[in-house]
Amino acid sequence: MSGGASNQLTSIIFRSALKLGYIDEMMALYKKTYSSRLDTICKVIEEEMPKSVRFIKPKGGFFLWLTLPENIKAVELLEICKKEKIKFQPGNWSSPTSSFQNCMRIAFSFYDEQQLSLAMKRIAFHLNVLMNK
Repeated sequence: MSGGASNQLTSIIFRSALKLGYIDEMMALYKKTYSSRLDTICKVIEEEMPKSVRFIKPKGGFFLWLTLPENIKAVELLEICKKEKIKFQPGNWSSPTSSFQNCMRIAFSFYDEQQLSLAMKRIAFHLNVLMNK
């Protein structure tokens, strides 16, 4: 049974890790890792995606939001990409009113730079094909 407070053992371990500076080391490693992954995705977008695709590089977090041309539905692009086991979240899945149908959310916290680069290149390829139909 819990009294609603944080676990004492975990608190003691975390406090020790803070005092010894381990948390700062880990945070620096995480920041470097996730920044590199985000940079990889942004580079592919700038080089491979149609110029009409818009995004703002976030200063934190684990997701990148892309806005596709108005006539492109992200759900349609997802169905094509899923055949190659590439997934992302269509923007309308994040909307209670089903808005943002031409938007997509890319997660970059789990995969390494090589996997992200390949996936983004494939998404760009399929987006270009879809736009030229």
